[in-house]
Amino acid sequence: MVKERNVIPIVLGSSYKNIGIQSLMDAVILYLPSPNDRSKLFSSFEDHFCGRAFKVKHDKRRGGPLTFVRLYNGTVKKGQKIFNITRRESDQIGRIYVAYADDFREVDTVENGNIAVLAGLKKTMSGDLLTTSQTAYDKAKKITSKNLNMSHTTADADNLFGISAKIPEPVFFCSIEPPSTASQQALDQALIELQREDPSLRVTYNLETGQTVLAGMGELHLEIIRDRILKEYKIDADLGPLQIAYRETPLVKVEDSLRVDTKIGNVKNSVLVRLSIIPVEDTVISHENILKFDKLPDNASNIASIFPKHMQAIRQGIDVGLNQGPKIGCQIINVHVMLHWLEVGRGTSETIISSTVTQLIRKLLTEAGTCILEPVMSLEVVCPSEHFSAILADLSRRRTSINNITHRGKNKVLFATTPLSELLGYSTDLRTLSSGTASFALEFLEYRKMSSVEEEGAIKNVRGF
Repeated sequence: MVKERNVIPIVLGSSYKNIGIQSLMDAVILYLPSPNDRSKLFSSFEDHFCGRAFKVKHDKRRGGPLTFVRLYNGTVKKGQKIFNITRRESDQIGRIYVAYADDFREVDTVENGNIAVLAGLKKTMSGDLLTTSQTAYDKAKKITSKNLNMSHTTADADNLFGISAKIPEPVFFCSIEPPSTASQQALDQALIELQREDPSLRVTYNLETGQTVLAGMGELHLEIIRDRILKEYKIDADLGPLQIAYRETPLVKVEDSLRVDTKIGNVKNSVLVRLSIIPVEDTVISHENILKFDKLPDNASNIASIFPKHMQAIRQGIDVGLNQGPKIGCQIINVHVMLHWLEVGRGTSETIISSTVTQLIRKLLTEAGTCILEPVMSLEVVCPSEHFSAILADLSRRRTSINNITHRGKNKVLFATTPLSELLGYSTDLRTLSSGTASFALEFLEYRKMSSVEEEGAIKNVRGF
């Protein structure tokens, strides 16, 4: 009845006063359908375990990270070796617990349809899909493709299984500093653990300034991270000024080559590489598709002879080169890098190859010139009619494009697109304009080119002058 939505159970209570919470949890078990009733997709794993990690919690009393896993199929056992499909790595389960609120009871096995808390996993993060082995996953993909009569390759099964959670790109960043140099190592470890729990948090190290940089989804997100570091790790870290995560993109196609000859110890290192950068308009390019190869016969023959370890060094050099644009030091996006030619002397290290590629990428970006792209957000505002005019007037001053206005009960709902830079502190402003009766939601939409005047303002904000 509930599954067909003919009956909707209603449970009343108050979490603040701890009334009805136990009844609510019991009602979930009694009335809601089992996870096994929802989808038969994961039955293609047959007798093999398959589950998704949806939460990671660090518990020093139980030896470190505890990974909460929803079991889609099979049984997970204590001490079992598993394969992380998302990370393409093996991992080892230590102990297994079943969570009852804050109480963890150790068990030997957990079956599908339940939630297991796995101790000992060192590489698993929130959102990862787990199974028993690479072989089990390959077999499940083939079975799924056959059952669904898929005409495509089994790679399409990756999308069906959702092997990785879709994490939005961070749009805010700021520096974080420990209270003393003695606390730096503890802060680094805290950030490593927090990233495992929250994949939307990005941590990088700026080699030029020597600062640790946090990137996240909003002002509140980064404030919560700082608060957790203080309360859970006892580190009173300082956050720098909040910055917008701008991007850069090249203006024109440029091609060039670079030769590096150097001697390290008694080993001569020699590299010749020819690359071009190609701007791509209005297209989101995945990280795997940035590098392209010249298909002219002579060049294609040269590229085909490149050793895999040298190709990996090229990719690493491209990643580093595109990580910092020439205008304001932001990441380069909407670009293809084409490899035309590579010559590597005998004994040349992969580090020299990577650094040569990085130098050439930065040279090409300087020659091509770049423009700044700013993050644009989809904005939804819900407010009473009496405050709508004031809110609309305020948004018009924030470079907002109104897409639609509808009604939801007695409230008006406004859908718009607005540059993120115009929304700093907007929650406070909206609360003031509506006397606390309005609410809003933001979602990243795209990166968009700025006008010359807007670009000058962005440069001033980033550089401080």
